[in-house]
Amino acid sequence: MTRVREFLDVFPFDEPPRVLDREEDLLLSQPIQRPGPRFPELPPLEAIHIGQEYVPLEFALPRTVYRGRLGKVEWQQMDFRQPMYHRNLDVDELSYQIRGDRTLMTEIGSVELTAGDLCRIPVGVCHDNFGRQESHLLFYVPAPSADVLTAVKYGEARIPPYDGWEPAIVNEVNTVHMADVTGGEPPAVAHPSDENLILRTAVEDSARLAVMRVDEAAPGTTWIWKTTGLWIGIVDQPPTAGLDYRRHRDCEEVHYQISGRRTLVSQRGVIDIEPGDFVSVPAGTAFTSIADDANRYVVVVATAPFDCLQEPTKKARLAEPAELAALRDRSHVSTDPQPG
Repeated sequence: MTRVREFLDVFPFDEPPRVLDREEDLLLSQPIQRPGPRFPELPPLEAIHIGQEYVPLEFALPRTVYRGRLGKVEWQQMDFRQPMYHRNLDVDELSYQIRGDRTLMTEIGSVELTAGDLCRIPVGVCHDNFGRQESHLLFYVPAPSADVLTAVKYGEARIPPYDGWEPAIVNEVNTVHMADVTGGEPPAVAHPSDENLILRTAVEDSARLAVMRVDEAAPGTTWIWKTTGLWIGIVDQPPTAGLDYRRHRDCEEVHYQISGRRTLVSQRGVIDIEPGDFVSVPAGTAFTSIADDANRYVVVVATAPFDCLQEPTKKARLAEPAELAALRDRSHVSTDPQPG
């Protein structure tokens, strides 16, 4: 049997985790059937894949991937000007730029976003987007949330916000409870607005959009935003044999794979993760990753569960000791027992 360690932690991770020695085969096995209570079989992990390459499409609203009491995770692709301004009345809107270029125009400045940029639109701030063959992630979280990193650049009060812009009367949409702009309860409140007046608000408002990046990160998790019951970060993972498992007592993890490939191993099966994959690991489930090469992914931890609103594109398979051994041989990372 393979000896591994389990790190049992609790959000917000301000206490050292409890470290437990485990026999991996037993950790990943089904319960022994004996007289007494019958334990339910855990459903396998499921992944949703949305390709990172730009594919020409007609205008479409963002695709909601996960939604829960504490937040919503969306994917959006643009090669157009968004056809309305949007104002969240009760949540902050956070974004990670996957690829391409996007002009973000707001009442607290306009800014150009490129791949890897991270930006937070505070609650109540009206905004619009102009994307060029781009895609990005959106996170709607309880306000106020806090930026953990230092900004690398800030929005500017500039008119025009981009070449070719001309002022117009536009639709402004106000939403609450993370509702979609075209539906939800309570319904969105929409009305015409003067775009020139919206953008000129930045001249009088001293607040500015802050853009962050995680470019030269040490291995591990770099936290980007924190709010009540929910944190978002980026994980930079070197090649690993996956001998250290983690189990959260009270929070779920959602991952979005930015780059590199890995095999996610858990008590809910084994699943291969590639760029463009979303996957969720429920609270209480022990998990680890085996990877040949360095990889990077976005991580969302939340103390309330998410519902997946997209059809899965793949499901986890049963964890077989022979497959895990082969994966570890391929990773060229030592599988000697780690010190406690």
